Amino acid sequence: DRSRRVDLVATPDPEAKGGGLDLVSGRWASGPEEVVVTQTAVDKGLVPTSGTLLLDSTPARTLRIVGVAQARSSWGAPLAGLIAPDTLGEQVDSYMTSYALYRDQPFTWPQVQQANTFGISALSADVLRNPPPSGEIDPDLRDMMSMDDGRNAGLVVAGGAILLIIVTLLVGPAFAVSAARQRRTLALAASNGATTKQLRRTVLSQAVVLGALAAVAGAVIGVLAVPAVTHWIIPVWTPWTGGPLDIPWTHVLGIMAVAMLSALVAALVPAQRLGRLDIVGVMKGQEVSPPPSRVVFLLGLAGAILGGIVLFYGIITHASEVFIVGGAVLLIGGALLLVPTLLGLAALGSQHLPVSLRLASRDAARQRSRSTPSVAAVVGAVAALTMMGVGLTSDTEQQRREYVPNALDGEAIVSLDVYGSDGAPRRVDDVVARTTETIKRTTPGLVVVPLAQVTGGHVFAGPGSDPKAVWPFVNYRPQGCTTTESISGDPDAPDVDGVPKCTQFGTHAWSGHGQIGVLPLAELDRRFHLTDNERTVLDKGGALAFTRAALPASITMVSGTLRVDSDTGEFTDITERAADTLPVATRTLDLAALPALPRDCGLFVTPDTATALGWATTTDAIGLYDPAGPISSADADRLNAAMTDSSYVEVERGFQRADQLIMGILVGIFAFLILVITLTSTALSMAEQQRDDATLAAVGATRGTRRAMAAGQAIVISLLGALIGVAVGLVPGIAITFPLTGNTQCDRLTNMCQEGYAHPIIKIPWLWLGLLVVAVPLTAALVSALAVRRAPTMTRRAT
Repeated sequence: DRSRRVDLVATPDPEAKGGGLDLVSGRWASGPEEVVVTQTAVDKGLVPTSGTLLLDSTPARTLRIVGVAQARSSWGAPLAGLIAPDTLGEQVDSYMTSYALYRDQPFTWPQVQQANTFGISALSADVLRNPPPSGEIDPDLRDMMSMDDGRNAGLVVAGGAILLIIVTLLVGPAFAVSAARQRRTLALAASNGATTKQLRRTVLSQAVVLGALAAVAGAVIGVLAVPAVTHWIIPVWTPWTGGPLDIPWTHVLGIMAVAMLSALVAALVPAQRLGRLDIVGVMKGQEVSPPPSRVVFLLGLAGAILGGIVLFYGIITHASEVFIVGGAVLLIGGALLLVPTLLGLAALGSQHLPVSLRLASRDAARQRSRSTPSVAAVVGAVAALTMMGVGLTSDTEQQRREYVPNALDGEAIVSLDVYGSDGAPRRVDDVVARTTETIKRTTPGLVVVPLAQVTGGHVFAGPGSDPKAVWPFVNYRPQGCTTTESISGDPDAPDVDGVPKCTQFGTHAWSGHGQIGVLPLAELDRRFHLTDNERTVLDKGGALAFTRAALPASITMVSGTLRVDSDTGEFTDITERAADTLPVATRTLDLAALPALPRDCGLFVTPDTATALGWATTTDAIGLYDPAGPISSADADRLNAAMTDSSYVEVERGFQRADQLIMGILVGIFAFLILVITLTSTALSMAEQQRDDATLAAVGATRGTRRAMAAGQAIVISLLGALIGVAVGLVPGIAITFPLTGNTQCDRLTNMCQEGYAHPIIKIPWLWLGLLVVAVPLTAALVSALAVRRAPTMTRRAT
């Protein structure tokens, strides 16, 4: 017999195109006494699938259920509610009403502006597709949008440019392997008169064909995957359903063009090397890469340093997209130019390593035309993961630092449904009594604590409210401040530890923990473990204050009434009724105290004190705790099921990280890519050194030796690429933390925020990166070693 608040969709034509309504069973309602329930409401246990419903309206009416349908809200979430003819919607009291307009002609920007003149807020699909000129937008809103667009554009451009380069690097080894496998064929063609241009065209044409096929296949798979993701995968985690399939062909074709360009660019390097093809060496199977150039190394070092500086500066200052892309190209391109020399240095430094690793590192340095693309691909993959990992981890760290607990750990807050279906406030005492009865009936073992606070009521006033309404106020008036300044603030007064001086505590406090809480002395003692002095102060009509500012032994609390201008929202007709002096016990407001401070309160009095002073109080929440320990999830679920739809129970479990699963998925994807790249390069290397394997076997090398050499090949390529990739990825990753975490800094103690890049939060996921740098090379080495099975074929060589 409990009441539940649900949404009501009132429509003259439920089968209208674009309405988002799909009949599951039964039929559509045909009159004001019939109704269709949504499948989501049925699944949540809000309504039955048949029978009748009693609609709490004026007057109350009984509706007969005639069908079940699927419905979506304006933002795509499944709608839990009722579907009825529009004649019923006109007769029902509603707290908030939205109208959906479907017509053949678009709702244009001038029409939106015309609707605004009547106080109607309109969201038009046509305006979203065709935004108005910036000159027609309000200057304040335009500046805000421009700042957000600039910040988002910088992030998107930087990430897109880096990902484009990385995609090119990932496909590079494929063309390097293809060119290496065709070296003998290309050498034969060159020996028979084929020019260098013809050889290059052969390689580039393969890139065009493969790139086009891959782009088309990727686009088809991506388009087909959208319905599967939106209808089956996403609903597993969140109650959301997608709308009709809408394919942005322009964007899809653009992505396909970028994919083809990546394939072509990736093939340019092996095609360019054909100009230095050693025909005789290739025919004899003795091709060796030329020594690395010191000039190229110095250019790469300078380019990487300069690109890192440019990219970093461009992101944090919202520079132009060309500036950011140029920095990304310089950074990654410069790092790649370092790879050949670093391969040579790794070979020189391998003299004290085991024989297998020494041979592997020297072979990688000798065959740089094969090793460099593989190392570069690993660099790209690890750099991308590092960039995303640093940004994600830093953003999560900011959320952790700014997290404000709602209650003590394991306790719960019940937010009360204090408004009726028409938006009018209900009697708070009735709501508290009814909710308390529900709690005790559902979970009798929990202790109920009404969380009251002094109210001003003015928070419900604003444009359109009754200008004659009188609202109470109660505020702390510091020395040097007037009563008016304790309400509206004094812009010339200095802040006190980040809080405006004149508005520290009260119904008009600007601080996040400045409200006046009204709790029994026993509850205050349970929460704060009061000292004898604090207990005495509270028992004698005083207050307990949590603040970072110094307070006198007694404070002045002013109370009275005011009005709110219905047009501007400014306070008028401020009348002081009383100025009471209260003794106060002070505690330091710190992070340890936050969980015990309910509902943004920082100054506490007992109910007897509030009554004696004539302060108006209200209860908009209830605290719950279990004397035996933390509230169980089962109890929380039972309570939420028993509450009305607008009242809910939230158990405090502390900050919950959401990035670990995402990081695990990202690491798994990129680890797989690195393994594929490494194993492909290792397989090619082992195929090319079959004659060397035969020689080693002839002089006594065992299968274990050859397996160790294969493992060494995998370790050298993946480890070197991973180390360079981490170094490269840290630069854009750290730069991205500035717009992600440094734009707004909020104080958890006061909830006051300020703009600027003073203290960006930088958190590097060393554990995940270490796992990638250590575990992936070892895994690649193990797989490469196990892949070596058969003994090499030994033949007599001509001497």
